Amino acid sequence: MKDFLKKLKNKIKTRLKTTFFYKQEIVDSKLQSKHFDDGTIHINWNLAKDDIRKLNNKRIHCLGLRIFDITHNLSNNHKTTIMKEIQLNKQSFSYNYRAPLPTGLFSLEIGYRDQKSKWVKLCSSFINLGIRASDNKFVDDSWFYLSDNSNSKMPASLHEKLYQLSQRSSIIGGSERIYPVRK
Repeated sequence: MKDFLKKLKNKIKTRLKTTFFYKQEIVDSKLQSKHFDDGTIHINWNLAKDDIRKLNNKRIHCLGLRIFDITHNLSNNHKTTIMKEIQLNKQSFSYNYRAPLPTGLFSLEIGYRDQKSKWVKLCSSFINLGIRASDNKFVDDSWFYLSDNSNSKMPASLHEKLYQLSQRSSIIGGSERIYPVRK
């Protein structure tokens, strides 16, 4: 009888623990990051069971971390984005990365490449390293364009003028001319 009561007591304890103290499953994958003064970004992630199951596919070789500098995407002047993709072990859950620039807004993504090399994003996050000073230093290419005082029959740019001059010669021609191959 004592054994029966002891087993019953253990079963009740187990049920109570799993009911009240059970660690909940991660429903959505999460990515967190922290920036340190030495320029290092510590990135860690928790993947949902469904995402872990997808990663365990034999055709998926590694986990990927993509880092985008999206600072200039907030302005209307610049639309260029610099991206770095790092291959990681599928079992890893954190990574330390030295920030390529000391300031700016970065987008972080954890994912993988499928069989067709298409990127599959599992989770993402942003990290703000501070305001970046705007460099509006555009290259002075004014020498390339003709002055407004020029004749109205003249082309709008020096490049166009040179192209039209190349059209007049029978020896050389524009890129659209096709010449027969001489044997």
